[in-house]
Amino acid sequence: MAFTGDVRFKTLLASVLEQNELGGKSPYELQFAGGNSGWSFGVPQYDLSTKRQDGIDLFTKILQNAKNGSNYIIDDGDPLTGRTNDKKVADLLAKAKMKGGTSSEENIGVRS
Repeated sequence: MAFTGDVRFKTLLASVLEQNELGGKSPYELQFAGGNSGWSFGVPQYDLSTKRQDGIDLFTKILQNAKNGSNYIIDDGDPLTGRTNDKKVADLLAKAKMKGGTSSEENIGVRS
């Protein structure tokens, strides 16, 4: 059972961590941090250019499973490819993993 003080502390801590990671920006958009980083998303900021598989796996699932109604938002239109080998998903993932200023809003198709 959580005490009221514990809940307040955890809420405050989450808010401080979110502010530190995002600086007021949305966790729901890709952002390019610059320098030797790549595109990042979420709280905490998952840098997609690193070898940390958890952020890459999560982003891949988002690309593969995001829907608008019954239609996939990202789909190569090829009935011979499934969700795990969709060419458009693979292309966007590869671009999101670019590092150190080689990514741009134009070549990945997003705006920060």
